[in-house]
Amino acid sequence: MGMVQAKGAAVLILLDLSAAFDTIDHNILIDKLKSEFGIKGDVIKWIVSYLTKRTYRVKIKNASSIIFNLIFGVPQGSLLGPLLFILYVKEHERLAKKHGISIQIYADDTQLYVSVDMQSSQQTKENIEACLLEIRQWMVQNYLKNNTDKTKMILVKSKRNSEDLSFTVLFDNSDVDSCDVAKTLGVSLDSKLSMIKFIQEKCRASYFHLRNLGRIKRSLSIDMRIKLVHNMILSKLDYCNSLLALTPKSHLKKLQKVETAAVRLIYDVPKKCSTSKFLKKAHFLPIEDRIDFKLSLLMFNVVSGKSPCYIAESFSMHSPTRELRVGRDDLNIVYEKKKCKDIFNAMTSKWNDLPINVRNSVNSDIFKSRLLFERASFRASFRERTSFRESFF
Repeated sequence: MGMVQAKGAAVLILLDLSAAFDTIDHNILIDKLKSEFGIKGDVIKWIVSYLTKRTYRVKIKNASSIIFNLIFGVPQGSLLGPLLFILYVKEHERLAKKHGISIQIYADDTQLYVSVDMQSSQQTKENIEACLLEIRQWMVQNYLKNNTDKTKMILVKSKRNSEDLSFTVLFDNSDVDSCDVAKTLGVSLDSKLSMIKFIQEKCRASYFHLRNLGRIKRSLSIDMRIKLVHNMILSKLDYCNSLLALTPKSHLKKLQKVETAAVRLIYDVPKKCSTSKFLKKAHFLPIEDRIDFKLSLLMFNVVSGKSPCYIAESFSMHSPTRELRVGRDDLNIVYEKKKCKDIFNAMTSKWNDLPINVRNSVNSDIFKSRLLFERASFRASFRERTSFRESFF
């Protein structure tokens, strides 16, 4: 985590909004879109038409309430709903920056974080409390409500940190609940960023589905078993697996055991038999390779300009000082914090180690295909390669 200093820590605060999407005021939203984001003409008319003249009613069995006009909220379950909500709360970024605090907003999940050490802890505490106060006041004025009871704070300490640093934050006349593990966007983060809890949750959920599949596997064909494992098991193992780039291999073995168990279920492999050839037969990449694949794909998005600015701005392309020899290329990436052991450094290392023909891919589909087949263990006939690509994606 780049925000954790060598002799300090980082404070992460996870705000929780009550019924966030349901309390958006349409008039305030439209005014913001016009004045702050310059949306006018037919586009703003289309958005107004999209939001207004919506109705709702409550139905219990055969009894229904009268129809009411829906004058608040953005439609949920749509792509536009979260986007409109983010534009509505964009002011949070200005308030956080005013107090020297970093912020990330993903739909209604708002996260504040800032580095802290023993010398600056009191000043940091005052900055956070002032920021939270202004955010709360802004929410009241704009018909939003923060759920104080569910707002969490976690103090992330460096592994090399030996200081006994404690930290409390006052919000809405009460201390923010400090916890050892906080969950954000489905990822459990602990105070050491060991990702152990995250791995345990992946394993527990995967084994639950494997047990259920085991009860009905006799009724399923091999192809159907593979599809179900992809949808129910591998999707969980792959979710945010780039965060496991720096995790010790001893922890990753737990995830590999899940994948191995899935292969045994698919092909009815006895426990005493090796599953290596069956992993290849099912076209399943091992866990470590799946993580490397994700890191390389994230860097490809950086190079092709598809990644968020807060990620892309940490990298730069290598500019050679002299003409390159044959076989060399100018697609090497330079990470500004070379000595910092973090995910970005792992992404840079994986990318620079890739063959030139992989990094030269013109689009993500070609990049994925070349990335998968550049390893000798997965080179096969054209028919097998096609089957592998279809099963993996």
